[in-house]
Amino acid sequence: YANFTSENTGYYGQQQFFTTQNQILESREIAEAVVRTEGVEQHPELTGEIRQRSLIGELKSLPRAIGRALSPTRTAQISGQTDSEAVRERRVRSAAATLRGRISVEPVRNSNLFRVSVSAFDPQFAARMANAIVTEYTRSTMQRRFQAGNQAREFLEDELADMRIQLERADQALLDFAQRN
Repeated sequence: YANFTSENTGYYGQQQFFTTQNQILESREIAEAVVRTEGVEQHPELTGEIRQRSLIGELKSLPRAIGRALSPTRTAQISGQTDSEAVRERRVRSAAATLRGRISVEPVRNSNLFRVSVSAFDPQFAARMANAIVTEYTRSTMQRRFQAGNQAREFLEDELADMRIQLERADQALLDFAQRN
């Protein structure tokens, strides 16, 4: 379960807030972070090795499987990454895309809670992913709030420094005026 606390007042403000939080929970960033943190980029549930099989599905995937078997492996470096790092990133993105398609976020009636679930053949894997999504959502929300607080603090420190300079100038102008008169 994820607990959403809205600072917006009114029905439409709360609905907008809940919709935004729902989209964050189902976002690519959260899914990729979960796949990286949990190290499941090669898990059979997310690679397609475990799936509901059908004759039509197997026939559709046959050309792709043949192409993968016949394509040469690359050994060049890609934008400063080693080939294995680039391969891992592709696997993470692919696994995250699969995970995103399996995430379900539903509001719990008469509460600020949302039920986060993941569909999978293995119930323990589904629970692990759902819990990891909520954990990552909580971590990223706290990080966003921390960054927003830091930005506000830096802004206020800059404003305070400007006000000190203005106050010193005003004090100096007052002293100058008092000495002249």
